[in-house]
Amino acid sequence: PSAEAKASQGEKKMLPEGAALTDPLKKERQRDDFLREDLPLSNIKGSLFYHPGHTWIKVEKADEIRVGVDHFLGTLLRKVNVVILPLPGRRGVQGENLCSIIQEEGILQIVFPVSALILSVNQKLKDQPDLIRKDPLGDGFLLTLKPKDFQRDQKSLFSGDEALSWCRREWERFKGTVISEFP
Repeated sequence: PSAEAKASQGEKKMLPEGAALTDPLKKERQRDDFLREDLPLSNIKGSLFYHPGHTWIKVEKADEIRVGVDHFLGTLLRKVNVVILPLPGRRGVQGENLCSIIQEEGILQIVFPVSALILSVNQKLKDQPDLIRKDPLGDGFLLTLKPKDFQRDQKSLFSGDEALSWCRREWERFKGTVISEFP
C-alpha cells in the first residue's frame, strides 16, 4: 500500500472502537441539527419527581422509592464502561455522592436525590452498564431507597409542569454551553 493508505490505516487505529473518519462539515451539521432540536419533553413523566442532579424518583411504596438518571442525562451519556453502585445498607444525605458512572470521557458523579437508606441496587448494571443510557427510565434504573423524610426533601425536587419548565431551562443552558464551546 501507498504511504497515504498506510497513514489512513494508522489514523483509523487511533480512533475509538466503532468510530470512522468523517467529514468535519458533516459532523458540524449534525451538531447544529442536534442543537436546533428540542429535547423530547415527552420523556418527563408526571408520575416521577426529578432532582437537579439529573435523577428521577418513582415512589414505589410509602417507604420505598426507585431512582435512576433522567432522560436528559441518559441522552448525553456515551459508552458507559462501569456503574459503581454503593452497597445496600448505606445511608446518605441529599446532595452527597451516591454512585459513579465511568465512561471513556471520564467519571460522572451522581448524588443522593433525597436523604435515605439504600435498600437494593440494580444488579443488571454490573453486566450491562450501558442500560443506564439505553433505558434510563426502565431497566437502567440505579437503585431503591428508603427515604428518611421524603416530604422535607421533596421541596427540592421537581414534578409535573415544574419539571417540564426545569427541563426546558436545562436544555437551553446545555445548548448555550455547547454553542459557546465551539466557534
